[in-house]
Amino acid sequence: MTPFSRLTTEWFDRLVPVLRSADLLIAESYFFEKKIKFHLDYHTLMEHMPLLYPKKLFLTHMSRNMLNHLSEIREEAARDSLLISL
Repeated sequence: MTPFSRLTTEWFDRLVPVLRSADLLIAESYFFEKKIKFHLDYHTLMEHMPLLYPKKLFLTHMSRNMLNHLSEIREEAARDSLLISL
């Protein structure tokens, strides 16, 4: 089984070598801290950032709960018509 054979964005440790030092990491942040099976929440993602250290990070696939917390985070949230330059 490869790291991408799972149909989920839930955190699993085999993501680390695949994502480490990525030029661009676009990651789901479905909830701010609530854990939901098959989804990645902001707090879990931030706990693992020291292992990943991407050059750029954009959060996507956000629920209303996460959108309500955007003023509390430093990371950039993807939005409609966003252009990203690497």
